[in-house]
Amino acid sequence: MLQGYEQRFATGETIIHQGAQGDRLFIIKLGTVMICRESAESGDLLRIAELGPGHMFGEMYLLSHEHTRNATAIAASEVTAYVVFEDSVAQDFQKMSPFQKIMFREMGRRVNDMNESYLGRSAVWSGTAASAFSSPQAPDDAEESIQWRDATISSS
Repeated sequence: MLQGYEQRFATGETIIHQGAQGDRLFIIKLGTVMICRESAESGDLLRIAELGPGHMFGEMYLLSHEHTRNATAIAASEVTAYVVFEDSVAQDFQKMSPFQKIMFREMGRRVNDMNESYLGRSAVWSGTAASAFSSPQAPDDAEESIQWRDATISSS
């Protein structure tokens, strides 16, 4: 069983910061979260994705040896999310074979590489948080998103 709790975030609130140490992941129950990466050249935030109910974010730190956040997550609307701690996830991760762990980390590296490639083609996110979040869109893969409503998350 996953150990965690439910938390609410206000529109425009930064939920996680790129470069910060990671120790938890988030599963969106309600609302929309914008995932952004900071441009190395300009420092501008570049939008990578918008995520909605059923989507997970903040998990990529588990796949890196550094345990640092590779993106910033900002509430694009009022958000309610399940917060799941690393210790809870690590129990399942430890059950994986050495090969599975290597494969998992390699997939994480490839996702990071794709994000870097994408950033070279992405438009800069500019303006205030309020204007950027005025009309959030549902994720393109909303129909295929993993449904976490049936997952058991304990608040103990």
